[in-house]
Amino acid sequence: MKNRLRKTISGIGCICMMSLMVYGCGDSRENYMPQQTEETAAPTQEKSAEKPVEEQSQDRETEPESSSLEELTGDIQEIGDRTFVISEVVETEDNGAQVAVIVVDEDMKNLIEVHYDENTKFSKRIIRDGGADYEDAEATSQDLAKGLLAEMKGMYQGEEFYASEIQLIQVIN
Repeated sequence: MKNRLRKTISGIGCICMMSLMVYGCGDSRENYMPQQTEETAAPTQEKSAEKPVEEQSQDRETEPESSSLEELTGDIQEIGDRTFVISEVVETEDNGAQVAVIVVDEDMKNLIEVHYDENTKFSKRIIRDGGADYEDAEATSQDLAKGLLAEMKGMYQGEEFYASEIQLIQVIN
């Protein structure tokens, strides 16, 4: 019992350290949202006004808005054919700080099957020196590996997640 508790606590501690490294490497440019002024908004409105209503509704159906995509983070557990299973990372806030927790107890893991296809965009972030340095690189499904952290954007269909973007996180000490 003590050994199991000790493993759980050390696992949570490692996960907290890893999440601090991952979130500490964020690039402030990622959060940049250009402000839309009346001058930049007007041409868009004119173009959409020129299209018939039927075409406008078809555009919305074929192009999912980035705001409608859900985000999911997890530790890769198994890899299959165009799928992989993750143990979901639960993000909480503790005293104003965001903390990510990966459950190590097999009975308590929230396992989610993730699907991808040829249109899924893969990327990789390699974190070095405890988060002091990182490098972003292109990736493919061949880079999927058990134990890597994956940050995904996509949509749930039932209990399964269909990813449109997958970023693999590799921490090198």
